[in-house]
Amino acid sequence: MRISKLVAAVVLMLAVASSPARSAGTGADVQFASPRVALEQGIGAYNSRNYELAIPALEFAAAKGSFFGQYFLARIYSDTQSAHADLARAWKLLKGITERYASVDPDFDRRRPFVAHAFVEVARFLQTGVPEAGVRPNLEAAETYLQHAASYFRDDDAQFELAKLYLSDERFANNAPTALHWLSRLSKRRHSGAQALLADLLWRGRLVRRDERHALALATLAVENAPGHERLWIEEIYQTIFCGSGEVNRAESATTVLKWRRTYGAQVVPEGQALGVLGQFRVSRSCADGRRVPIIKSLREPSGSVPGTPSLADPQNSLSDQAPVKKPGFGLEPPAGR
Repeated sequence: MRISKLVAAVVLMLAVASSPARSAGTGADVQFASPRVALEQGIGAYNSRNYELAIPALEFAAAKGSFFGQYFLARIYSDTQSAHADLARAWKLLKGITERYASVDPDFDRRRPFVAHAFVEVARFLQTGVPEAGVRPNLEAAETYLQHAASYFRDDDAQFELAKLYLSDERFANNAPTALHWLSRLSKRRHSGAQALLADLLWRGRLVRRDERHALALATLAVENAPGHERLWIEEIYQTIFCGSGEVNRAESATTVLKWRRTYGAQVVPEGQALGVLGQFRVSRSCADGRRVPIIKSLREPSGSVPGTPSLADPQNSLSDQAPVKKPGFGLEPPAGR
């Protein structure tokens, strides 16, 4: 990590030094050889979590109209664990993306997963509110954003967040069947969060018939499929189900796991490359009776990108943005109080 940050710093300084520079300040004040160079350096610094270097480069690219410059700036400003967090700016950037790119081609436009993610993030802001931007909580508006990303972009995370919203508030009680549909569909697509949530519903018998064996099997797959940044809460569900299961149920679920893993499990990583619980860390868990909870390795391919970020396989082509055209009739109006 230190080496990658050092390399990013050196490359970024060279990029800045290779072109005229104005006074220090925002990305608009720092000059790069081109928006493409700025974006490449900004994304490199972003992936190494060196936000101080990433921000001026991404701001430069964003000021030149780069979609990805705007998107990754929003990601930085949304990171509440960072000293650079600025939720008001993140809201403005993400809201702008949803307004300008709502109708990019859902099948062929490479910006699609990023636009969908912007819709999901705006919905999350609407669920909690953004006091810094004068945005009050509005679950109905959040639902609208999630529905667009879930249906138009067919985004897995949007479908999952929509299912969670429907299950979390009495106002959406009539949508429980839709939530179960999304969770079932996503579980078959190896979505670890959906597998864990559906396992929890099966275990508690909420909205579905209680099924302890399938609950434990699904929770096991969820842990195997889970990315590091989602592992903690998914493991907690697994621990609850495992500790509450009897020996017969555990044995039967193990057989089910072997069967389901071929269809609903993650692609197995070669021996020695699989990450343990919570990435490289192993968390020791025990049941109330002292029984040790098995440590389940992740079978997901390790990723070098920042957790929760869609994969950007070819950033150098990202500046050839197509002119966005708004989807007829979509027009999400800002909820009252904005």
